[in-house]
Amino acid sequence: MKRIRFGNDFVFLWAIERGGVAEDFTGVLDAKITASVFGVKKDIPFTINGNIVKIEFTPVICNSTGVYNLELSYTLPDITMSDDDRKCVVDVDAFQIVPRSAQADD
Repeated sequence: MKRIRFGNDFVFLWAIERGGVAEDFTGVLDAKITASVFGVKKDIPFTINGNIVKIEFTPVICNSTGVYNLELSYTLPDITMSDDDRKCVVDVDAFQIVPRSAQADD
């Protein structure tokens, strides 16, 4: 897990796979990412290109030290499901915000 110094801007790239295969986000509905640290949750902006989710983090978003968990929830069209939608949720402990440069990764 990457350690980032408190106060820095950075980009996080997250490859989403299902069964070892890149997730197909064609026609995705209701996609949302929530970042949480110590139980405090925030919805955050992101973009998706292919199966890569790109999130630009700022000190406003990461305003506390600790391990940040990201949760991506989304719905895909799927005619094999009774309501024609496949609801999906994935999460990751993505990075840790640390208070000092000496504790951060290069």
